[in-house]
Formats: sequence, structure tokens, C-alpha cells
Amino acid sequence: MHRSIAQDRCNPTQLCCGPTLRETAVWLYPRSDEINEVTSPSMLKRFLYTACAIVICGCQSGATQLAPPAPVAQGLDTEIVFYAWPEDATSLVFDAFTAETGIRVRHEPFDSLDEAEEAIEHGGAIDVAIIESTRLPRLIEAGVLAELNFSHIPNFKYVSQSFRDLNFDPGNRHSVPNSWGTTGIVVRTDRTEQPIERWSDLWRPDLAGRVVLWATQPRDTLGLALRSLGYSANSVNPAEIQEAADRLVELAPNAIWLKDADSSASSLIEGDAVAAMGWAFDFWALQEAGVPAGYVLPADGAMLWNDNFVIPAHSTNKVAAEALINFLLRPEIAAQVIEANYYPMAHETARAYVDPAIRDDPVVYPTNEALAHAELQMPLSEEGQIQQDAAWLYVLSSIP
Repeated sequence: MHRSIAQDRCNPTQLCCGPTLRETAVWLYPRSDEINEVTSPSMLKRFLYTACAIVICGCQSGATQLAPPAPVAQGLDTEIVFYAWPEDATSLVFDAFTAETGIRVRHEPFDSLDEAEEAIEHGGAIDVAIIESTRLPRLIEAGVLAELNFSHIPNFKYVSQSFRDLNFDPGNRHSVPNSWGTTGIVVRTDRTEQPIERWSDLWRPDLAGRVVLWATQPRDTLGLALRSLGYSANSVNPAEIQEAADRLVELAPNAIWLKDADSSASSLIEGDAVAAMGWAFDFWALQEAGVPAGYVLPADGAMLWNDNFVIPAHSTNKVAAEALINFLLRPEIAAQVIEANYYPMAHETARAYVDPAIRDDPVVYPTNEALAHAELQMPLSEEGQIQQDAAWLYVLSSIP
């Protein structure tokens, strides 16, 4: 459900502001010249801990000076395809973009990151796509992403400096940071008396047949098993990966497996499920349906993700695609998107425009304490990806 933009700037006395995005996001990803430090335990511990503090202050001392639309986009009479998760689009925003530029936007949704990556690689009719950072190195290496012309994207200035020039895309030649969020557990609080607080709780006998897992999100599903065992979700250790796969195989007959990760909320509303892998969006969907629900960031380690705008190299509408990205980076437009899908953005000023009910909600903007054990999903090495892919095929073979 779309919520209107907060028209007034927030009162600094009414909002408890944590560390700024600029101060903390540098630890979320190492910069391109620090890539060799990523795997050091001390470095990993530091940036994973401070990733917990990505709660930016929405208070601004004065009105934000908004950049005008990139003039190159004006008067283009064309249609572009926006390829993203179902909740990543809002028709009101696209209608406003069309009214301003004449460029029509058609949203084509995908159901999994594998589906999205394959479509981009094989030349699907796509002009702008949203893709997770873990997938970017492979797509860049394959040469299937266009290089961006930032003279057409002046609103890139609103993206935090600390989210630019990161190790998976030095110089942001192929990507623009978009949103970030958590993967946790969505719980039907009216269906269980015993609290669900950890990933490991999903193996409890009283939850047999009532736990929802994703069959099309291997990094997330393997990640939760790794975290439940006390390992990194980014593990490339063969023994750890095998142990996690065995743990999922143990759970497989007693789980509800979804082919569409966006169905977590509906599985809790319509079926008998008690707990599901999910995102903040799923929790809000249950809230709006009037269903008693909770959103748990597991004590054994929630997972953090972030998405990026990209333009496939085969797009024939690159200028129009860059105009759309530029439009979506405007603070007041970005705020509308946050209000529609409940995910924060790697953005300096957008939060000031977000409805206070959302910007102050700890499910959308988790506290430092809630994220104390969270871990960011990182791109894997080629060998690590091969190991996780093999483990995932083993898990899939066990699903009834």
C-alpha cells in the first residue's frame, strides 16, 4: 500500500539519530583498493559489526536542493523495461516519470536472482534491472552490463560516498547502489507459544511441516543453515558448506519450499505455516492484512543484502534508462519507493522525506543492537561459488 510523502522536514528533537550512513557504510563493503583485506578476520568483524549501524539521521538543517532532471532525457517518446522484484516498482512513481519525460516504463518482475541473472546474460528485453551485489562480479566479467554515463545521472550525488567505488564494481562503472535490507524470520505470533529467536529454532520438532524456506535463493537458504551452525554465510570452507547442506537435507521433508521468494507472506496468511524466511516487506504485508506477526533478526545472525541499478549491455534505450535511474535517485522520489517496499536506500537525504511511521520503524531501519550479529552477503570466489552450487544441487535433490 502506498503511503504519502511526509511534507515537512523532521524535527531534530524528535528523532534519535544513530551514526550517519557516510560514517558507517564504509565498513559495509571494503573499497576497491582494500579488496585483499576482506577475508581477514579482524577486517570482516569490523565491517560486519558497523554494518549494524546503517541507520541514517533523517533530520536536515534546511531544505534539500533537488537536482533537475537530466535534460538529455526530455522529449524521448519510447518505452523502457524495468526488471526487478515485484515489490521494487510503484506505478505512481513511473507515472510521474512518464509525465515529466514522455518515457513510458513497463515493469517486468522476476521471481529469483538466478532468473534475473540468466535474463540479463542472455539478452532479455531489459533496459534497467535491479540486481544484488553478490551477482555483479560475474555479470561484469561476462561483459553483459553497460558502462554508465554519469553526466546523465546527476542525482548520483545523493548516493553516499561510502557506497561508491566498492570492490565488486570499482568506479561504479556498471552499477548504482539502490536499496539494502535484512533477511530474517517472519513469524505468525498467534500460532506458536514458544518464541522463535534463532535460525536454529527452525529445526524444532514443534515446527515440523510449518517452516517456509526458499527453493530459489541458494545463498540465503544455505546462508541460514551456515549461520545456524555458527559459520559465516559467506563460507567457502568445503566441510562447513557440506555440514550446512546436510542440515538442510535433514529439514527438507519437514519444510514448505517456495519457488517464489515473494510468497513468504502469502504462505503465512493462507496456509498453516508458523515461520518463514522473509524480508521487512513480508512483515508489513502481514500487518496490512491484519495478521498477527513478528519479524525476527535471528540471534545467530541475520543476513544483510544490497541491490543495485544496472543497464544490460544489449539495451537499445540506454539514455532513457539512465534518465529513469536519475529520477529514482531524487530524494523525494526515493522516499516514495521506500514507503512502497519498506527497504532503506544507500542515499544521503531520502529518509527525511519518508513517512515517520516507516522511518522510525525498527523493522525497516533496524537498531544497532538488533543487527549486532548480522552478516553481509558478499560475492564469493569462483571456487567458493562452485562449492556452494554443488551443495545446493544436493539440497534440491532432497526436496520432496
